[in-house]
Amino acid sequence: MSKSKGNDIAPHEYGAETTRLFVLSAAHPNQDFEWTVKDVSAVYDFQQTLYDLVSEFTDGIDARTESEPHDAYLEREIDRTIAAVTDEYERFRFHRVVGELQRFASLLRRYASYDTPYRFAYSRGLRTVAALVAPIAPYLGEELWHLLDEEGLVSTARWPEALRDVSEYRIERELVRRTLGDVRDITEVVDIDDPDEIEVVVAQDWKYEAYEIARAAEGSGVADRASGETASREADPDSALVGEIMADEDVAAHGDAVAEYAGELAANGAGLEPIVDGERELQVLEQAAWLFTEEFGAEVSVRRASEGDDLASKARPNKPAIHIS
Repeated sequence: MSKSKGNDIAPHEYGAETTRLFVLSAAHPNQDFEWTVKDVSAVYDFQQTLYDLVSEFTDGIDARTESEPHDAYLEREIDRTIAAVTDEYERFRFHRVVGELQRFASLLRRYASYDTPYRFAYSRGLRTVAALVAPIAPYLGEELWHLLDEEGLVSTARWPEALRDVSEYRIERELVRRTLGDVRDITEVVDIDDPDEIEVVVAQDWKYEAYEIARAAEGSGVADRASGETASREADPDSALVGEIMADEDVAAHGDAVAEYAGELAANGAGLEPIVDGERELQVLEQAAWLFTEEFGAEVSVRRASEGDDLASKARPNKPAIHIS
């Protein structure tokens, strides 16, 4: 740290709270620690964002008492953030805690700007962020807690708990992130500046069944040895996997498309990651549709693929087909 290099930080300029939060956000275990005025200013702005979100709410902004479909995304993201931040605290990865909270604060701002917020979900989101930030920014956490008119001190309050199952929160987040990224790529490649409609098509159920058969086959080496099938699998593993998938009568009933997709799965080898099932994928993307509308200004539809559907062949589990017009 050096004044001559312009990277010195004077704690009195921002206060102890900002300095502490900056140190925790910048201290990565696998890289050198760098002090920069730009980064410490970003941490200060993050705290200001949290304060503004809470104070604007408590000053009496308009809020709905009836929920809309897009409110479910915020409610799920509250649960996902609780799970993610709790996990990072337990691993002492405080820089990731700060990153998670910054992303969540940004989402709260986008949500409030998109439509009149749903009081139950939005107030819960604000209470949650106040509690989650308190261990690393205790003065800010207590101030937010007080503004929200919560009882006692946030430091003695119950730790936030998810209201729904969050075991697949990483997969759900990646699904939304990747799909948004795919839409951005398509609009850029095709040079569509102002799309009218974005159609997101989730794959048919049989593809999820085939995918799970392929994933199960990756870990079936022990069972193969016990049944004496190891030699044949090692001799032609791709054909063996295609055979396993085609052996499922429900999957095989979909004809030539099954053999083609089974070959694709076999070619991927051990690169098959965990996924959510088709119904959950449809639900997650329906809840996230407002993010596409907010970013691209287009009408968004999310649906399941069907037999004979032009987009059905392009849709894959957790990688929906996309049509933009």
